[in-house]
Amino acid sequence: MKKRGTTVAVVGVAFAAITALGVPAAANAATVAPSSPATVHISIPMTFGGYDVAVAEEDGYQIVTGPGGVQKSVPVTPAAKQEAAAAAATAPSGVHTDDEVNGNCGLSYLDGSKGANNTITYDTGWLVRDAVKKWHWYVEADGFLTGSHHSWSGTAHDAEWGVSNQKLTAIGPGTIFVPGVSAEAETVLVDGSTCYSGGPSFDFG
Repeated sequence: MKKRGTTVAVVGVAFAAITALGVPAAANAATVAPSSPATVHISIPMTFGGYDVAVAEEDGYQIVTGPGGVQKSVPVTPAAKQEAAAAAATAPSGVHTDDEVNGNCGLSYLDGSKGANNTITYDTGWLVRDAVKKWHWYVEADGFLTGSHHSWSGTAHDAEWGVSNQKLTAIGPGTIFVPGVSAEAETVLVDGSTCYSGGPSFDFG
């Protein structure tokens, strides 16, 4: 009959002897997988850039100019008045618990990180205060050696749009960004308001 207790004791002594001789303990340790790069979260208010009069009129709004030359969009048709009331009741505003500030138009965001094979994985999009008539969006990654970009556009849409798990390639350290105050990254709301990206961006190694 085998003496299991004695066998365990011998193995333990042998291991202690090996350690005492200076053999690295790491040689006997399990391989640890490298940790994933930290994801950066950037959220910036959209920027109001004036009114598209044609869009406003098409959807039942009128752009009026008040004292001091300040313009505003006023709903004039019953359908526009109903839409404006509904938008005002549900529009995002103020500072949320996650510290995202929506500004007077909405919120633009860009989240992501650079991983293996010079690949940047990211999410991006916008959340505005009203339904959208037309929109464009653009993301560019500029590395020290190479870069790449994505672009999107569309027509009528609700007040929120976004994409996730997108991939861009850039060799070398650099920056990924959505351009700020640019026709490449804007939404035009049904009341004619033009809302530009706030220009969210982050650096990568």
